[in-house]
Amino acid sequence: MGGEIDVVAGYALNKFTAIEAGYGHFFAGKYIDQTWQNAGGSQDADWIYLQTVIRF
Repeated sequence: MGGEIDVVAGYALNKFTAIEAGYGHFFAGKYIDQTWQNAGGSQDADWIYLQTVIRF
């Protein structure tokens, strides 16, 4: 299908709250490119996220 690389970082604000941020990049492989061939081929994809965890 393809390959993926991720970078994740987290930080505990206190004993109840933490935050986490991440970045991911998907490298589309030959299978994905062939599957989407009629639609112009495939492209790599990037995404980021920010998450808050609250424990109670």
